[in-house]
Amino acid sequence: MAYIYYSNNEFSDGTFFLDSNVFVSRASVTLVNEVYSQPVDNLITGSVIYQGNQIFGQASADVSAYPAPGSGTSTRKLQIADNFGDIFNSTVNYATGGDVTHTFTVVGGRNYFVRASSAYAYPTQATLTIMEMYEDIASGFYEFQYYLDNAVEGDFTITSNGGISANMYFSGNCTGGSEVTFLNSSSSTVLKGQYGYASVTTGESTTYGFGSYELQNAVYIDGEPQYLQHGDTFVRGATTVTVHIQTSCGGL
Repeated sequence: MAYIYYSNNEFSDGTFFLDSNVFVSRASVTLVNEVYSQPVDNLITGSVIYQGNQIFGQASADVSAYPAPGSGTSTRKLQIADNFGDIFNSTVNYATGGDVTHTFTVVGGRNYFVRASSAYAYPTQATLTIMEMYEDIASGFYEFQYYLDNAVEGDFTITSNGGISANMYFSGNCTGGSEVTFLNSSSSTVLKGQYGYASVTTGESTTYGFGSYELQNAVYIDGEPQYLQHGDTFVRGATTVTVHIQTSCGGL
């Protein structure tokens, strides 16, 4: 006789979720068909396993209902082991790798472990670009726009009242001397896993009629010891974020 255990680990960190299902059968008899997370090894009961039996194991996922995030690395794995170590261990791309399967022959007196799992790794690199200032027609205020190109393993906040700043000009080409420096009036937080375009207001009215601006080469991020300039980096979890500030003259 032999004993077979199974487990099923679905990745979930409160931001992303990756499905995982484990299936175990002997000939045409289903021993386990588990679609929920079972993180510890569970003994399969109700069916006697003998030496020479052929056991089929499979790791799958419902990728249409639970798609992979658009960033980072998403994987699915099937591991089959006995008392002496791995018999089979294969990891595939979560979205495109298909089901992972393996059939093995039972040796009496051994314990076997069929383990399915999904995993996600955040990107190691991301770029935060402070892009521009623009006139927001809906609010009637000048606003700053920024762009994060990849998911980050952790939140970060651009601080209020000077996290981003720009020198303002009445001319259309940043000549004639700066009249004033506008700051963002509110903070802006990027949550773990989020990326894309966002904006933050200055709270300053567009009725001033400025014609151009220059972003200052500085951004303040909560928790960082000092302001960051173009080319500087900060770290959240596994992700190193590089700051890019477009400091050339921009029209309004």
